[in-house]
Amino acid sequence: MSCHYYADFEMLSHCTELCNLAQERLCGIDQALDYLKENASSFVDDDIAELINDLEESKASLLEKIRQVSSEANTEMTYSAIQSLIRDARSLLHNANDIGVIRMGAIKSIIRESLDASIANHTDELERMAKGYARTRSELPDFLETVPDAEVKSAVRLLSRNPVYNDLSLGELKQLAEKRLHPDMALSDSEKMIIKNKIIAEMDEHNVDKETMSFVMGDSVTPSGILEILNASDEAIISEKIRKKAINAIISNIVDKGFIVDKKNIRFLREENSVKIIAMKPGGQRAEFNIKLDGSFVYKFDEYEGQACQKDLTSFIDDLNSIYGIKIGNITETWSNPDKVSKMSYQKMDVMKGD
Repeated sequence: MSCHYYADFEMLSHCTELCNLAQERLCGIDQALDYLKENASSFVDDDIAELINDLEESKASLLEKIRQVSSEANTEMTYSAIQSLIRDARSLLHNANDIGVIRMGAIKSIIRESLDASIANHTDELERMAKGYARTRSELPDFLETVPDAEVKSAVRLLSRNPVYNDLSLGELKQLAEKRLHPDMALSDSEKMIIKNKIIAEMDEHNVDKETMSFVMGDSVTPSGILEILNASDEAIISEKIRKKAINAIISNIVDKGFIVDKKNIRFLREENSVKIIAMKPGGQRAEFNIKLDGSFVYKFDEYEGQACQKDLTSFIDDLNSIYGIKIGNITETWSNPDKVSKMSYQKMDVMKGD
């Protein structure tokens, strides 16, 4: 017999990769706190101590959500449940990028400015306080209770310490904080360039193709914001890592079925941005796979007699799930021939199990 299939697949290690990277990005909060503690010891009082506590709570809250999503991943989940979990993990990574990289970069910048301004305007600030200016900021704690966003609240605390903004109302300070924390305003051009260069190096290290890299980075006609670039580069890198996991899983699985895979029969097809694998059995049976970056793959089983093809195919699919953590979904038969055994399936996957 011979038949072709179209299907999708998801892998739990996709969720794992997203969650691990999200936790890594939250280290930016620790870096901001370390900077504050190391460089502003004389600047720290009860108000700044509260700021530190706010940032630590913000990190702890997001970490708990990340760990919760990560803990839910298991091989018994349905295909749609895995898809939903991956979406949740991706959303948390985007949130971690916004807080840990972009907003913490802005917080560090505001800390530096506040320190410099406080030193430069120390005498003038003392005179202002003597005239009763400090009493106008006594409303700050109550005002901050009305600010739900933890990082905006932290930025308002810091901006209120900067003598440069003494003439601004608390409402105006909040507006300034929101502006400074916006992804396009949070970092200086030099800081953005450092991040972009790091992103390019990481994509190159993980063999992301040049066309995808160009799309991620944007161009002069349709420039991308730094947060958008960061999120897109994460997806490109993780997709490439997932494809490699899928390739390794398919090769291991097919070898377990008695096929031989010669290294020369593993090829990258640049025009399709896909990896092609051809495997052979001593008896002449042939299996062919084409794995694309978007998680789709085509596979064929040829040169079988009778139902032997179906036996190998069923075992192959079952083991993808139970051993390699790949869940198959949306299977559609696109072609069949009962006289000759040729099997083909087109599948989309996101990784289901970590290393």
